[in-house]
Amino acid sequence: MSNIKRVLSSLLTLGITSEEKAIDVEELANKIGLNVSELNEPLSELLRLGHLRRIFFKGKEYFYLTATGIIAACSIYS
Repeated sequence: MSNIKRVLSSLLTLGITSEEKAIDVEELANKIGLNVSELNEPLSELLRLGHLRRIFFKGKEYFYLTATGIIAACSIYS
């Protein structure tokens, strides 16, 4: 599975589907077993596709799935 699909499906599995549940890069890397540097490309691509939203809080970047991202993540399994 590509890192893009891995990140997408992991965010769905972890329930990162709203601003209130947004996750930072370090925590995401820790939860899915990737290095932070391995997340740069997948996160950039998912943002470009509109599958992720990025928010900033207290100087940190957080991410969560959009409705389109949830659909894309679900389609991995169908």
